[in-house]
Amino acid sequence: MTRDDAIEQLKEMYEPNEHIIIAWWDQEFVKEQCPELTDEIWEVVADWSEYKLDWSNINEDIDDYICDQIRDSLNNNNNQSQGGQDD
Repeated sequence: MTRDDAIEQLKEMYEPNEHIIIAWWDQEFVKEQCPELTDEIWEVVADWSEYKLDWSNINEDIDDYICDQIRDSLNNNNNQSQGGQDD
């Protein structure tokens, strides 16, 4: 979700002085802990979190999914780099 989308949803769903709890993850914040995080992986994660995430265990689920995406990306890169080598 983009910042502008989030602001629009907040305006539509809540009164200006209503107290709410928001959990958001910024790409740069996550990248500090996971330097392998690419823009492409972040886009996949952001789309997943908006449309497919079960929000009941949000922080653990997002963290697990980011790690899975990075691991898959690294495995794919390793497999592609080894594909051109003779055994």
